[in-house]
Amino acid sequence: MARSNMDWTLTMSSRLRRTGLSALLSALSAVAMAQEPRWYEVEIIIFAHPETPHQEVWRENLELAYPPNWVQLQDPVEVEKAMQEAADKLAQELAEAEKAAEEQARLEAEQLQAHILEPQRYRDGTVSPETFPDHSKASQPEMSANAETDPTASAPLEAQENSAVTEPMQVEPEESEPILPPQLPLTVDLEREPYFWLPRASRQLNRQASAIRRSRDYRLLFHQAWRQPVVEQSLAPEILIAAGNPFGRHREVEGTVSLSVSRYLHLKTNLWFTRFNHNFGQEQGDWPELPVAPNLLPDPADEDLLGEFTDSLHWSENGTKPPHSPWDNTPAISDEYDQILTRPFVPGEISIMKQKRRMRSTEMHYLDHPKFGILVLTTPYELPPPEAPEEQTDESNEREAL
Repeated sequence: MARSNMDWTLTMSSRLRRTGLSALLSALSAVAMAQEPRWYEVEIIIFAHPETPHQEVWRENLELAYPPNWVQLQDPVEVEKAMQEAADKLAQELAEAEKAAEEQARLEAEQLQAHILEPQRYRDGTVSPETFPDHSKASQPEMSANAETDPTASAPLEAQENSAVTEPMQVEPEESEPILPPQLPLTVDLEREPYFWLPRASRQLNRQASAIRRSRDYRLLFHQAWRQPVVEQSLAPEILIAAGNPFGRHREVEGTVSLSVSRYLHLKTNLWFTRFNHNFGQEQGDWPELPVAPNLLPDPADEDLLGEFTDSLHWSENGTKPPHSPWDNTPAISDEYDQILTRPFVPGEISIMKQKRRMRSTEMHYLDHPKFGILVLTTPYELPPPEAPEEQTDESNEREAL
């Protein structure tokens, strides 16, 4: 009876330990799932309001700047085209490298045949073919009884050795394994990759965009949809927006938007709408300089290389400027004319939209401004499960066949 009670106690203790461990693992799994950001599908329409008579616009506190944590929306068609071009270039470079390696191996084999595997008497230069006796004319010894069946037995021993030494040896180049290009993905997985434009068929506000496009009063500037994970505001990236007609390196609407979550979804806008004028050298007035979008700025490393290259064009090899340079007779361009050439457009009016709006998913929200408006729709999106590796898929197919 005592043993039975002891066994029961040990069994229950083991079950409690297992139950506690299972609960702990479940809690940890729930925490891990809670830490993974939830994904949303975001769709935005930006449109311009009807033109109104010019009114005086206050220019106070116009701060135009891009944040450092920016993200650029990308066109999957252009990205796939660039990846294909990169893959073709890599394949061509690998083919040329393989061809060069085969040629190098062939040359090394020929050198080995000519200089390393020749007989010793020709290699050291002390004995020439003319001084070496001709054994073909020497008297042959008596043939043995088995000469007919063994031809080598009737040949002189020295001649056999010489024939074995002087017989050329063929050296074949080592076969190298072909250089295969790495298997690079050449398509964008729109179901799992964030910040890529979705195709038009996947958008939900096409009807509203078509109505704005047909309107005589409003002008459609931007309509795109994408998927992204949504995190807290301190970690939320700023998405670059460039909408409307181009004016040099700028567009009518520029800036960023960001989507974050705390208890609710929040949309923050940092956009500016610019009316441009042709640059005739007139004064810009009190309007600030428009910042260039960070994705259009050159890489500092590329700038250094370009600077070194252009400097080398104006200096000779000994470190002195070449005489009678054709640039010496070129008249200097005035700073004013240079600015007109590099900046064909200047801001005539700038309007800013800095708002923060609490959002509800699956509901369309409207952000208004005297110059332009924004329609926003956010929809929860579930990431598809990860694809199984090909090997596991083949194994599962074999199991199903069995």
